[in-house]
Amino acid sequence: LYAGHVASHYNNNNNPYHRQPPRNHPTVSRTTADRTRRLQEDGGDAESTSTTTNNNDTRPVETYAAELRSHLLETYDRNSYPWHSAWQQSDSTKEDGDHRTGVEVRFSLNFHKVHKLNVAESTAHLVVWVRMQWNDPRLRWDPAEFGNLTKAYFWVQDGIGGGEVSEVWTPDIYLWNQEESMDKTLADAYAAASPNGDVYWSRPGLIKATCKFRGLGSFPFDRLGCELEFGSWAYSGLYIRPVKMGDGFSIGGSETAGQSFAEFSLVDVFVHEYVYPPFPAAPEEDWPVLIYEISCQRASKPYVRGHLLLSVMLNFCGFATLWIPPHVGERMGLAITTLLASVASELTVSEQLPNAEEVNWFVIFSLISMLFQVAIVFQSTVVIYFYYFTGSSLKPVYIKWMEDRWQTYRKGKKSPDETEIGRTTQHNNDAGNGSISDTNHTVRAGTKTKTNSNDSTNDDNKDNNKNTENDDKSIRIENVHVDHHHCDFEGSLRHLRLDAEGFKDEQAKINNLRWQRISRRVDDLSRLLFPTLYIIFLAVIIAEAGESPTHHFPVYTNDFPHA
Repeated sequence: LYAGHVASHYNNNNNPYHRQPPRNHPTVSRTTADRTRRLQEDGGDAESTSTTTNNNDTRPVETYAAELRSHLLETYDRNSYPWHSAWQQSDSTKEDGDHRTGVEVRFSLNFHKVHKLNVAESTAHLVVWVRMQWNDPRLRWDPAEFGNLTKAYFWVQDGIGGGEVSEVWTPDIYLWNQEESMDKTLADAYAAASPNGDVYWSRPGLIKATCKFRGLGSFPFDRLGCELEFGSWAYSGLYIRPVKMGDGFSIGGSETAGQSFAEFSLVDVFVHEYVYPPFPAAPEEDWPVLIYEISCQRASKPYVRGHLLLSVMLNFCGFATLWIPPHVGERMGLAITTLLASVASELTVSEQLPNAEEVNWFVIFSLISMLFQVAIVFQSTVVIYFYYFTGSSLKPVYIKWMEDRWQTYRKGKKSPDETEIGRTTQHNNDAGNGSISDTNHTVRAGTKTKTNSNDSTNDDNKDNNKNTENDDKSIRIENVHVDHHHCDFEGSLRHLRLDAEGFKDEQAKINNLRWQRISRRVDDLSRLLFPTLYIIFLAVIIAEAGESPTHHFPVYTNDFPHA
């Protein structure tokens, strides 16, 4: 309106064909008469006054605007609260004291677009237009006295009326859960005043809030909820009371608003007027605020394509190892590779989530998927072990050693008669076993004697002695094998006597065939069990994700009513 007045008067005053208003025009007459009255009160010249009255007042609007600004700001203090409004609301005649409700500040947000939501840092950056409107009695004027001007504009800088170059007072409405102050993220702008004292102040910019996100449990199919809390920081409800301007919000409003190729889009906004109860030190001062509940829908398709489908394919690649024979080395390599690839994919997504105690949908999905792949690696290890195992029992050597020690301990606990009988039995066993040992010693002694006595004979006797020594070594090895029930040397002697198929003896070959049958049965069972269980898991987890994601904001009730 101000720009229209300027353009209109400028064109009319410079247009020779424009018809000037007559002397009896209401605007000119009234304005001239008022000016004459003021000049007379100031002791001005009556003749000059009448002369001015008789001439048409064709001054441009810029002059009226300058006079109006000078008139309004002559005694105006931009750092002073409009106390006149507060005292008008007070009724000192009532017995129950002060009944002020403060300057009513109508507040509204126009949401332009969602700039960024950082879930890991719990912050939200929103491009908005912040709108406020209040009444300041010090900025009232009569339009008839100033060329029928109905708008006056005053500069406000640094986001607050108390700035060094600001011209009028503004309410200190701040975002309480701010990451960065609004006076640094919103643009400086003019405030428009009306003749009745209403001031309208709109600023575009960015608000940076710290959010207590809701709905993250359904990630990546989540609809995130964040709350924005606006209120006065210095003045209580006795001085400033923020209320909704209309609905309190709007969305869009320009061709550049909205989202395109963005991860989040704004889907819903709701505004509450809430009042915090007074502090004990000031029982009459409540603290009213406006709470905005915003909901943003995440674009889930990139996560489905880039992570969920990849994880499913890696799991089925892991299941493919069940059809690879155990003697093929690539079986274990493929199982480990798929596991590592799943871990890398999960770490990539985890960087975008906060390190919190709460568990979301994606964490459950990735954790169970990796458990399946770990089970595949474990299953392949067991099958390969069975495939090459040749022992008769899976009992470890240390278990056998502990059992042998336990048997020895129990023998030491027997009665003297039982001990004597046991010693006699052991002596007979040792005598039987000792005959072989004595024979070994006799053979060794005879061999040495024979070697020494025939040392000066021919070389043929030396060859016979070497053959005898080789036979003696064989006897000693066989004796060790016979005595293996005291200490299992079978595993350490396997490499000494192996047949063409890699087995020490026929019994090892029979044992291996038995264990290979077991490994094949484990593979057959796993080929049915693992894919079936994983498909059931996918059906359950996807059905849970298909449910409409909802988040519940707290219900705000004013235990302390508005004053």
